[in-house]
Amino acid sequence: MMMLKDISEQHPLEIFQPGSVCTYNEVQREPGRFPHYAEVIAWIKSFIMKPNPELGREGPVCPRVHMALEQNLMKFATIRTKAATAEEAIFGCEAVVEGFYALFPNRDEWPLSCLLILFPDIKRDQASDFIDGGHRRLRKTFIKNGLMLGEFHPHSTVPGTYNPAFRSMRAPMPLFAVRAISGHDHKFLVRPDFPTAERLECLTALLDFVGDKLESKTKAEVEAVVLELSQRCEVS
Repeated sequence: MMMLKDISEQHPLEIFQPGSVCTYNEVQREPGRFPHYAEVIAWIKSFIMKPNPELGREGPVCPRVHMALEQNLMKFATIRTKAATAEEAIFGCEAVVEGFYALFPNRDEWPLSCLLILFPDIKRDQASDFIDGGHRRLRKTFIKNGLMLGEFHPHSTVPGTYNPAFRSMRAPMPLFAVRAISGHDHKFLVRPDFPTAERLECLTALLDFVGDKLESKTKAEVEAVVLELSQRCEVS
């Protein structure tokens, strides 16, 4: 049974604007009803689903999105906000962990399920504090509950995994993307931009959730990093 930790007592679906939750297929059928979602889908198809010479590897920017759309496992939601601050992001988004599992109750669908949350009250040129700052303070809570939180906005400076000059997190509007943690996420969680103690907690969570799905060599490498981080934390 999934155990949720450090989550707000707010009912998970009450955080979303009433009537804003919908599926990819619903947006495709009525794009005029969901213009912001339609804009994001256009960006996904023209950028996220395409190869890019600056990416640093072959294939599309995100290899899993095509199947998520094909199986209608991408959902959209809107959260209204009062301020473009990290504190507002934390206040408004902690319950998204439970919201994700409420919207995707079928465990078998988790590997492809994705929830995109838009923030229409955040100006596109003022999104960094809310999106980047909120992400830094929320990511551990999500990871410890089996989820990855992606931070996107028009002026993102997050470096690419394979090419640090590539800006894969630049989106036409401020949004968070939530999906289940997967084996390849160790590439993101070992990065030194995570503080030592946080990397330790996050990599430990990765092993708890998907350690049995990692290749033996990769699992051994992650376990070695966890041991090293544990020793560094003990010394400090």
